[in-house]
Amino acid sequence: MTAPIHSGLLHITLKRVFLSVSLIIRYTKILEKLLIYLFFDESGQRLVQIDNIQ
Repeated sequence: MTAPIHSGLLHITLKRVFLSVSLIIRYTKILEKLLIYLFFDESGQRLVQIDNIQ
């Protein structure tokens, strides 16, 4: 009787870990997009000057 309970708990914990990891990945992607947008929005001219020098 204990083996199925343990496997069920393991399954639930794995599912929770997977969901939390997917949420973290999703939020990091959103934060990355926001950071890139803010970076280009604030210092776009600077990036253009660096490209012109190269």
